Parts: sequence; structure tokens; C-alpha cells
Amino acid sequence: MLGRRVERRFGWDCHGLPAEMAAEQELGLSGRQAVISYGLDRFNSYCAQIVQRTTDAWERYVTRQARWVSFEDTYKTMGPLLHGERALGLQAPL
Repeated sequence: MLGRRVERRFGWDCHGLPAEMAAEQELGLSGRQAVISYGLDRFNSYCAQIVQRTTDAWERYVTRQARWVSFEDTYKTMGPLLHGERALGLQAPL
């Protein structure tokens, strides 16, 4: 509005409950101890797979809502660095 360009990048905040709940349901796990027994690395990897698997569906949904965003350089908050650190010039392995 003041003559400045603002990127309208779409992104997935992958940390937290939605991906974890879906993973627990699909894997037949229930609760913290079950996840730890399954293996945190394996569980986190499965959560990342869920996000990758649903990316196309989200793009169709958001486009249908007529939201003005770019899907060409999206971000996903997965891996050792989050999108805030990417904005500082650090590249996260996504």
C-alpha cells in the first residue's frame, strides 16, 4: 500500500498437532509413549510424508478460495531450520 512489494508465499506450518494427529491415527498409535516406542525419527518422517502427500490438495483448496498467494516458492516448517531462519538467508533442507 506504500509502494512496497510484499511476497504472498504460501506455506505449511508443519510442526504441531494436525500432522501428528493424522500420523497417530494412520499408524494406529495413541499417546506419547506409543510414539516414543515407535521411534521419534520414524514418526517425524511419517509426519513429513503426510505433509508432502497433502500439498497438492491444499493448493487446489486455497486456489478455489481465491486466495492471492504464490505456490512457486512455498515453505514448509520441517527439518532442523524453520522458515524464519530461511528468511535470514539460511537454507533449510526441506
